[in-house]
Amino acid sequence: MHVIRYEVKTTHAFLKIEINYHAYLIRISEILRTDGSRKYAYGIFLGNHAIPRFDNARDPYAQKLKYGNSYTQYRLDEIPHAHAEGGKPITLTDEMQCIDFIQWIESYL
Repeated sequence: MHVIRYEVKTTHAFLKIEINYHAYLIRISEILRTDGSRKYAYGIFLGNHAIPRFDNARDPYAQKLKYGNSYTQYRLDEIPHAHAEGGKPITLTDEMQCIDFIQWIESYL
């Protein structure tokens, strides 16, 4: 395991790590905010290919899937979603915790 970034401030805590798991590189990035919200990105990479990637970023494709044509009103919303291999297509998901991602790895890799 390699810690890329670890930061604790009065407004948030940020952690980004990389883990080698067999032939895969696993990247975990999480921001915990003092208001209780969180932003995350969990990815599995084989070479330069992501297979898959889970996050809850401000993604216009995810916002359009969730809100339809009125998605621009929600452009600041962080929407939980998954990117398939190669980044597209994306699917909406439930919010994920790091432990959920680890369990997904154990089930699918």
